[in-house]
Amino acid sequence: MLQKVIRNIVLLFVILFLSVLFSDTPVFGESDSYPKPSFTSKDLRISPFAFVYGDIANLDNVEDPYYAIDKLQDLPYIVCAEPGELSKDSKLVTDKLKPNTKLFGYVNLGPNNPEDSRQNWQIANLDAVKAEIDNIAESEWYGVFIDQFGYDFQETRDRQNEIVDYAHQKALRCFVNAWFPDDVMGSGIRPHNNPQGKPTHLQAGDYYLIESFLMSGSSYRGDLSYLDKFLKVKAYQDTLGINTVVLSYKRDNTSWTDTSDDITLSYILAQCLGYEGWWFGGLYGSTYFNHLNPLYDIGKVLQPLHHISETLYRTETEYYTIEYYADEVPHMIAFPKRLEDPIITIRHSIPDDYIDTNLFTFEEALATQKRLNDYGFTDVDKKILKEDGIFSNSSRSALNQFIQANSFVYYSTQAKDTLSGIEAINVLGETGELSFMNKTKFFFASKFKDLEETIDIMKDNLRNKAQEFFSLF
Repeated sequence: MLQKVIRNIVLLFVILFLSVLFSDTPVFGESDSYPKPSFTSKDLRISPFAFVYGDIANLDNVEDPYYAIDKLQDLPYIVCAEPGELSKDSKLVTDKLKPNTKLFGYVNLGPNNPEDSRQNWQIANLDAVKAEIDNIAESEWYGVFIDQFGYDFQETRDRQNEIVDYAHQKALRCFVNAWFPDDVMGSGIRPHNNPQGKPTHLQAGDYYLIESFLMSGSSYRGDLSYLDKFLKVKAYQDTLGINTVVLSYKRDNTSWTDTSDDITLSYILAQCLGYEGWWFGGLYGSTYFNHLNPLYDIGKVLQPLHHISETLYRTETEYYTIEYYADEVPHMIAFPKRLEDPIITIRHSIPDDYIDTNLFTFEEALATQKRLNDYGFTDVDKKILKEDGIFSNSSRSALNQFIQANSFVYYSTQAKDTLSGIEAINVLGETGELSFMNKTKFFFASKFKDLEETIDIMKDNLRNKAQEFFSLF
């Protein structure tokens, strides 16, 4: 019997060693220069607006228009150069996309040389801009993207409205970019830009872009002042019917493999604000589609983002209660309303009282206490738990010990060699695919496998893996 136990222990260590040796997990510091999968419209819960300022026929540095077509064909909205600026291959791409994708052609108001000092700016000629709009209309595209639309680029309400009217006469939607939303949708008197306080001629169905949404350069843009701007835009959207689209940029000091939290935060916050469209890209690499898919479905927004106290904002959706903290480094936590959904945390820890009030029914709390006692986890005073179905601080302390001991999401070879640890690696696997609540209930609730059955599964797994290993020789 002892010999059999020793053999199983040896096999367990062999398997753990092999799992690390042959793991597909990328090595720390591995290059992230390879393009990641791009989004498709069917994956997203908010409309993706792709921005391709470079050569649309040369995505990911692949000079193949058919590669670009395959990459872009599922996207409902794309902003790119206007038709008069496109190469033959680029026109091939846009012609193939046009039947199913709403294309916006890029033009600019403001200066044609914005990189020069302001005193040397050469403001765009409206007749030249109208000629570009003619190209867009003749190509039967969906709309015109008008950059540098704000007063900070020496624009005026009269010039804005003239171009907007011209685009509307051509049956085109307008999609405008300006840093200050009042420059676009407000009608306040500005001595040099709007001396008569004229309203915008943008109308319901047009679009306004919030560029550098939440992050840009090396820093975040999600503190209280920015939240005021975001909420002001939402108020304009509700009043005027002008759709809001956000564009977030990867921070300069992060690699694409480290952007998952930023992408998820931007993606969820845009939905919480009730906006229409979203995109996440590289500021100087807009033809590289290095996106990761958040895949979180928060459901229909029941109550848009609103201020609670200090830096705390909250949203209610079908599936989540979401709290956003508008600090210098923003963070978020989303509490699920359905058992099958995971808790979502972006740079935020799970509060202890959430486990108490949201995780267990009476029966599940009782089963959890029994299982924790069986596994030998005690309260802070090293006492066994009172099995009363009331998940108090003592029970929480023992549960936290279990979670820490097993690294919860990923099984750690440094974890305590407890029976629960052995159970974790076998029933969860090495990657831990289950959600936070499901993992906890999987281990503790009485409706799941008894401990003895789990040990049998463990032995079968060891035996099968050992046979596979030795069959290689």
